[in-house]
Amino acid sequence: MTPTAAHARDNDPASGSASTAQPEVSVDGVALTIGQNTILRRIDLALPPGHIQALLGPSGCGKTTLLRIVAGLLTPSEGKVRIGGATVADASSGAFVPPERRGLGMVFQDYALWPHLSIGGNVAFPLEMRGVGGAERKTRVAKALALVGLSGFEARSPASLSGGQQQRVAIARAIVAEPRIVLFDEPLSNLDKELRDQLSTELAALVRDLGLTALYVTHDQGEAFAMADSVAIMRGGQIVQNAPPEELVDAPADPETAEFLNLGPVFTAVERDGAWRLTDADLALEPPSAFAGQSGANSRKARVLLARRALSLTAPGTGDCDGTVNHSLFRGDHHLVTVALDRPAQAAAAQPVATHPVDVLVVSERRIRTGERVGVRVLPDRLRWFADA
Repeated sequence: MTPTAAHARDNDPASGSASTAQPEVSVDGVALTIGQNTILRRIDLALPPGHIQALLGPSGCGKTTLLRIVAGLLTPSEGKVRIGGATVADASSGAFVPPERRGLGMVFQDYALWPHLSIGGNVAFPLEMRGVGGAERKTRVAKALALVGLSGFEARSPASLSGGQQQRVAIARAIVAEPRIVLFDEPLSNLDKELRDQLSTELAALVRDLGLTALYVTHDQGEAFAMADSVAIMRGGQIVQNAPPEELVDAPADPETAEFLNLGPVFTAVERDGAWRLTDADLALEPPSAFAGQSGANSRKARVLLARRALSLTAPGTGDCDGTVNHSLFRGDHHLVTVALDRPAQAAAAQPVATHPVDVLVVSERRIRTGERVGVRVLPDRLRWFADA
C-alpha cells in the first residue's frame, strides 16, 4: 500500500473533495451537554492533511468524547464537524452523517475483534461493508497484514494471538479500506510498557508512511509525545493548550499543565525591594524583563516552574542556593536527585520546621549520598514564569 494509494477513497457522499488548502478534520465550537452536565466546552481543532494530533489528559477530561463526536458515535449539542471539507455534524441545522459514511478508520482500546471470525475475516469486514469483491478483498487484506507485520496470519483466530498481535490486527482493519483519516482511542493502554513503547514507534511510522491524518487519544504522555506532531492538553472539557511536544515542555500554558506533564514543581515567588525570591527557599530568581508588563501579572507575586532542565548541581556555596540531598534514584544513564533547598535565614529562625519545603529534582551524572550538602545553580532562561491569578 503506497501513500498515494492510502489517499484513494471509495465513493462516499460524506467524503467531499480533499484539498491541501483546507483541514482534513475541523471541529468548530463543539460542545456537549448531557442533562445538567457539560462534557465539552466549545472545542476548536483543525488537523491539516498528514497531521498526527494527540488528545492528552486525565480520565474524564473529555478527550474520548471529542473523538467519538468526530467519529459520529455522539452528536454535539453545539458546533460543527467537517471531514475533508464536508460537514458531517452541525448542531444548528441538525445535519448528521453516520459513522459508516464518514470514511474513517478506527482503532479502539479493547481491539474489538470478532472471536468467531478469522484474522482475515476481521480485517476484511470493512471491505465487505463497502461491497469490495472477493479477489480484491484478499489482496488488500494481505497488504494490510503485511504492513503491521502479520503476513500469513489470515487463517488464525484472534484467541491464538497475543495482546500486541491482536492490536496489530485492529490497526490492519482500520487501514485496509485505505482511509485518509484514522481515529485511535487509547489503542495501546492494555499492553505492557515495553510493548507499548515499541508499538507506538511502529504505529507513528506507519501512519506517516501512509500519509494518514490521525486523531490519537491517550492518557500516556510518553506515548503522545512519541506519536504526535501536536498534543492538545485537555482539562475540564476544554483544550487548555495545543502545541508540538517541544513547545509544551519549553512553555507550558499554566502551572496546572506544567504539573500534569511532570515538568517539575511550581513554587510561589515574591518581589521584595526589586528582587524576586522564592517564599520558602533561600533562592533569588531573575524573571524575564517583560514579565512585570504581562496582562494580569501581579508585580509583587508570581509562580515559577523549577524544571529539571533549569537546574544543575555544583559544590556548596558556589551556586544560587544550597540544599541537602533527600534522595537519589539511578535512571540507567543518570541519577535523579531530590534536593531540599535551604530556607531563608529569617524564616528558619521564626519557624524551624518548614511548612512548605522546597524540594527540587536535579539530574546528576554521579551518585550522591542522602544527606550530602550540595549547591544548586539556576539557568534563568529555562525558568517558566506564570502571573499569579
